Amino acid sequence: MIKRQTREGRRMNSKSEIQKAGNKRASRTSFVSQSTGFTLVEVVIVLIIMAVGAAIAGIAITSGSGLTIRTFARELSATLRYARNHAVSEKHAFCFVINKDEGLYRLYGDKVDEEGSLLPVIEKPIPEDIEVVINSEDEEFFEVEFFPHGNTSGGVIEVQNKKGKVLFISVNRLSGKIEVKERE
Repeated sequence: MIKRQTREGRRMNSKSEIQKAGNKRASRTSFVSQSTGFTLVEVVIVLIIMAVGAAIAGIAITSGSGLTIRTFARELSATLRYARNHAVSEKHAFCFVINKDEGLYRLYGDKVDEEGSLLPVIEKPIPEDIEVVINSEDEEFFEVEFFPHGNTSGGVIEVQNKKGKVLFISVNRLSGKIEVKERE
């Protein structure tokens, strides 16, 4: 006969008593294991909620940091560098034009239409929340010419957002170097 002692100190004599005690213990442990941990559905729901929260926080953080003005300044400087590089490599002049009345900036090469008018190589809008300040005789129109030897007509473009952040994009007359600087 198998004799075993329970936790309470009572002795179990029969095999059936031992099995019943084992079943009680097994049911207790299986219940505990079922109640701990998370299901896959619960984990996925929590991850989705965290992702949505992070996205909302990211939008809130970047919207106030002047991201649009920096992006626009980089875009303008990339267009100016493109103009200089292609003027040198293709051995003909390129002309960069900002027209504030139309809210556009364009880059012209040597492409013409049937009527003989120049066609823009690049034409993009100026974002509505950005103001372009032109310090020249005509404050609505700005032009920089890029020549085949790498030199330019030069100039400075000032871009400003509604929060007052100002960036300057300067084009060196002799070297054609383009720099973006913040107001100091």
